Amino acid sequence: MNYRTVEAALLAGPRTHAQLLNLSVSERSRRRSNFFGNLLYKYGMSGACKERGAFIHVAGTKGKGSVCESIRARLVKAGLRVGTFTSPHLHSCRERIRIGSQLISANDLTEVGSAALQLIQNAEDKSEWGAVFFDRLLAAALIYFSTERCEIVVMETGIGGKYDSTNFIQDPQQLAVAVITSLSLDHTAMLGPTLSEIAVHKAGIMRNGRPCITSTNQVPTALQALRRETRRVGAILHEVPPLTFENNKSITAENEALAIRACAEILQVDISTIPHLNDLDLGRPAGRMEYLSVLGSTLLVDCAHNGDSIHRLLTEVATNDNWVIVFGCGQEKEGRHHMLRVLERHARQKSSETMIILTEAGYNNNPPLPFTKRAAPAHELASALEDAMTDSNALRVMQPASPSVSNALDIALAEAKHHRAGILVCGSVYIAAEAREWAAERDPTCLSSSDLAFKHNRVLEEDR
Repeated sequence: MNYRTVEAALLAGPRTHAQLLNLSVSERSRRRSNFFGNLLYKYGMSGACKERGAFIHVAGTKGKGSVCESIRARLVKAGLRVGTFTSPHLHSCRERIRIGSQLISANDLTEVGSAALQLIQNAEDKSEWGAVFFDRLLAAALIYFSTERCEIVVMETGIGGKYDSTNFIQDPQQLAVAVITSLSLDHTAMLGPTLSEIAVHKAGIMRNGRPCITSTNQVPTALQALRRETRRVGAILHEVPPLTFENNKSITAENEALAIRACAEILQVDISTIPHLNDLDLGRPAGRMEYLSVLGSTLLVDCAHNGDSIHRLLTEVATNDNWVIVFGCGQEKEGRHHMLRVLERHARQKSSETMIILTEAGYNNNPPLPFTKRAAPAHELASALEDAMTDSNALRVMQPASPSVSNALDIALAEAKHHRAGILVCGSVYIAAEAREWAAERDPTCLSSSDLAFKHNRVLEEDR
């Protein structure tokens, strides 16, 4: 199989089997965990790195990707060969799988992806558990890390923790450290409507006798739930205060404190010897508080996709509150009304009118995006936002006739230049991805020439 065939198979939906409907979430999780346990044994990772653990497992609502990146950079600087599995991706599924700072190559993903697909098909023929694209990419990543002799793997959960595909570690000694980042309400249909319930799901990555690191900044009810789960499991909870070094934003300070403590645990060194942010060659992850200059205007792209994340984002940029906001979210996003209320409240607190342009990721895509990735229609967002408005003079809502991300950003760019404002994009990973691709097309100098936002970097020789 060539790369495009393997990529399509990895990203396809689950095979449909009637017996899936009769499986509980816990039973599906058990079968999936057994599969990954067998995969680790087959590829020789089950006994790897017993002296410190083979995996760093990161769960949370916000900051998981940034913490994974910070841990990876420090362990690489310490001389370790580090594999990293993160999600979601913006432009290519290759972004999810890295060794050191290098993405997996198309050739390598073709090879390990083919092996993963065959293993999953064989396993599902014997014991159906409904593998989804996340499972396939995770299997490919683990095969890759094993064959490339990684010494340790930094692994980010998808959703939750307890029943997440990444929660396959059966021998506690395989876990070097668990990290639980900032928690807030998200995926409540799956994880529960309260922070306590969400915290219990995230705490599912804890293991008996192994360290788990979280922030003292957690909401008290979430922190209490984590403490209860720590006692129940027998894990060792370290509550870490945010850093206070100069010129550091609050979100970064919290995430950096977690990453530094995790590295100190793994390397078994004093925390004072772990390099700080300024000592690392560490760029901000794409789409996370990412500032770009597009044709002379500032574009801030952030994947914030729940109310709390958007509140934090707006708080971080409050020193410059002159923004044209481009917003869109997923059709299934249960927290959309919370996000819209946060945007409306932000507008009311300003001295001048805020313009919000509503958009839809994947607008007029052919073929259409899968249902779970489809955007909420712009007209529905406009109606909900108008219902939330208490001051009609604070907010100007624009719903373009063609609500594609590129069209919304063209309008935003014209408005930003006229009002000497910046452009802030938020609400969805898919919106962020399309915004970066728009920026690369409009002003190629705004990104590195190797960035995957450029279409030619995502097209292989065989496709040209």
